[in-house]
Amino acid sequence: MNTFRTSGGEMAFLDVGNGPPVVLLHGFGSSSALWRDVVPALAPRARVIAPDLIGFGSSERLGASAIDSRAQAGYVRELLDHLGVDEIAVGGHGVGGVVAELLAIEGRARCLVLVDAGAVDPEGAHDPGPGADLAALDGIDVPALIVWGEDDPLLPVEAAERLAGVLPRAVLVLLPGCSHFVPEEAPDTVTPLIAEFLRSRYLGLPHHHEHDRGALPGPVPIELRRAGGIRGPA
Repeated sequence: MNTFRTSGGEMAFLDVGNGPPVVLLHGFGSSSALWRDVVPALAPRARVIAPDLIGFGSSERLGASAIDSRAQAGYVRELLDHLGVDEIAVGGHGVGGVVAELLAIEGRARCLVLVDAGAVDPEGAHDPGPGADLAALDGIDVPALIVWGEDDPLLPVEAAERLAGVLPRAVLVLLPGCSHFVPEEAPDTVTPLIAEFLRSRYLGLPHHHEHDRGALPGPVPIELRRAGGIRGPA
């Protein structure tokens, strides 16, 4: 792990691979380890940056530091500026999804992946529940993949459907039998799904590229299209 001192404390982060930058953001109560299966699948063709948000994982834990989503977005922004990274693809889980949305709203993201993610609260810094006003997301007009566990007890499927309804270029994939931490519960489905989406919508690589290099565990048995909820295997 590398480290960088942000205005909120020392941030630990992974920075591996070469190519267009992809930033992966975990949620509260987790760490960059959430993406341990996704990172090696992307690293052969992308620069993958996966920080431990301030207060979590190996990053500094300071009680006085703000750790809400807007503060975390600021710390991530400082890290990206330090690394000389401007435009990115960004993926986020839980509150990390809120941070990803904030980076997309400011125009930094060219592609967005939301995994059982919260939504930006336009009225303040705190992270909203499933019934939040999604007006702040209206300005996000980039390809977006929404992946959701159908049995998520924290953020129900209705929250995913509302996100998909607000983001004009979003596709929604629902995973039956999965709860909130789908990257850990169904890595063999989630990992190639995210990699295939980024390949086609962000990296611009030909389809056969993945199989020729053998970087993914197998084909993705899900068609990426906008049509309500697309159900995939768990």
